[in-house]
Amino acid sequence: MGRPKKLNPEEVGVDPSDLETRHRIIQASIALFKEKGYKGVSVKDIAEAVSITPAALYYYFPDGKEALFMAVLTHILDERKKGMEQAVSGSSCIQDRLYALSLYFLSPGNDTLPILMRDVAVQLKDERSRGEVWHRLSRDYTETVTRVFKEAAANGKITDKVSPDLLANLFSGMNLTLGRSRHMQAHFNRADYAEMEPEELARVIVDVLFNGIREM
Repeated sequence: MGRPKKLNPEEVGVDPSDLETRHRIIQASIALFKEKGYKGVSVKDIAEAVSITPAALYYYFPDGKEALFMAVLTHILDERKKGMEQAVSGSSCIQDRLYALSLYFLSPGNDTLPILMRDVAVQLKDERSRGEVWHRLSRDYTETVTRVFKEAAANGKITDKVSPDLLANLFSGMNLTLGRSRHMQAHFNRADYAEMEPEELARVIVDVLFNGIREM
């Protein structure tokens, strides 16, 4: 007897309790994958965290742990896209928009995706799935963050002599590296910025990006 048909959350007539259980599975999986990594988590671990049997978990994710990991990544990327768009929607001022984006990237809880992306290249066996994740990550960032720099350049708010793609990547590097480093340093108490609030760090990033580090 084969595994049950894959549950489609968009399918008309799906029991709301099925959708609620699927959501709980994804939320539990996010926490476990973040804490233990893909290799350190089993289907049994996830099922126990949601208080269901492994067989019941396969009802929602018939293709097993890798398909569940992909569902987790898709969920996080969906939420990340919403967060980025919300961050830039409140102002037309580029400094305000970049501050809001930095604040979003540096806020507690938003370090999950960089942590899980380390497992994408190593643990995902399906090459197509790996490509889809990286393409989605790049596309979403380009659509939101690169657009901010392009609009500012077009409106004469910043120089048009530097590629908006390059500026977006520099901005991304500052946020992602600082966020990841801050998360690690907080555990080892080796950096003075480890205890800085996200609001202050976001202001520093935008100030350095616009004004540099030279003493005036």
